[in-house]
Amino acid sequence: MPNVAELQRKRKESVDTMRSIHNEAEKREDTNLTEEEQRNFDAALAETEKLDKQIERQKNLEEAEARTAVPAAPNVNTGQHTDEFRTLGEFIKTARENPGDSRVQTRSVEGSDSLSYLIPDQWMDQIAQLSAPMGVVREKAFVIGAGERPDAAVEMPYLDQSGDKGVYSGVAMNWRDSDSETDRASSGMATVGKLKLEPKELSGYVDVSEKNLNNSAVLEAMLINLMAGAKSSAEEHAFITGDGVGKPLGAYVSDAPVEITRNTADQINYIDVINMYSRRFPRGSYEWVINTTALPQIMQLQDGAGNNLWQPDAGASPQGTLLGIPVRISEFVPTVGNTGDISLVDWGKYIIKDGSPMGITFDPYTQKLQGNVRIYAVWNVDGQPWVKSPLLQEDGSTTVSPIVKLA
Repeated sequence: MPNVAELQRKRKESVDTMRSIHNEAEKREDTNLTEEEQRNFDAALAETEKLDKQIERQKNLEEAEARTAVPAAPNVNTGQHTDEFRTLGEFIKTARENPGDSRVQTRSVEGSDSLSYLIPDQWMDQIAQLSAPMGVVREKAFVIGAGERPDAAVEMPYLDQSGDKGVYSGVAMNWRDSDSETDRASSGMATVGKLKLEPKELSGYVDVSEKNLNNSAVLEAMLINLMAGAKSSAEEHAFITGDGVGKPLGAYVSDAPVEITRNTADQINYIDVINMYSRRFPRGSYEWVINTTALPQIMQLQDGAGNNLWQPDAGASPQGTLLGIPVRISEFVPTVGNTGDISLVDWGKYIIKDGSPMGITFDPYTQKLQGNVRIYAVWNVDGQPWVKSPLLQEDGSTTVSPIVKLA
């Protein structure tokens, strides 16, 4: 039977298949799945559920074997073990007690002489899978992987559509009169700028008792879930409201959004929603993003004929639709009555650059009297909107954006 890492990779492939089918449907006016798409989606879902059971069974088996297995023989040339880590607990124990083990990969920690121990891929895959559904940004953002030089800055080209340059960034086109030698298409020059993304270091910690450090099953379950939650929360906060100083530039605080003045103070009205919808960039896959305090008002919205705009969803996520567009809840957007309590966003126009993967370091001193070891998690990431400012339309006065906020 395949090991846990192989099963997790297969599971990710099935989840990616479902996501691809869903995203393709969202691009159409009729977002319902075709019969063939529904069959493929159901087959991938069934495969995911089957793999979940296999992963759980294989993990239980591997942990049982780890408690009874004879230690692997060292390599005769290096004196190091050559097999992969069976559990996250085994990796942590080895990193603490034998950091020179050839299986333990390290990287330097910015501003420090210490090293962090890179979490092996099989557990990073689990952390990524758990953290993705917790946030609204990364799931649909344009993500650039770590690559061979994970923390090096990258530059992404963008059309400078600010001021009066318009949607086509200053490119001018004219029809040519074929009977005239003098009538030629007047040319314009597209203004291309560069967005610089340079992964920033982010760290957090959790205190773990010495007792739990010696229980690989408890340690793995606890750390994976805690790390997934912490990673998602910290990134989500920065992707939405980060000021760009030593952290990602958040979509809401950048210059990209169009802001719509609300009709009535502290309220979200039907006319507000319509005005926001009219100012979105017309191409993209959008979501309404709201604070949970705005939900009571959203669920009671009605059009001029008294029809409910809110359509509940039978599934757990998203939480429903508004004008046929999914509604997502985030704790990191402002509370109701404040600018950004509801926004209409195409997260595909937000760029994330991943840097070095998550590593851990140990602090055995700070919590020693309490019988704990402090484990720090460190990783690098950057992000910012792909659009620098609202886009001027052909009429020369109307601006649109893939990020529209109610002010």
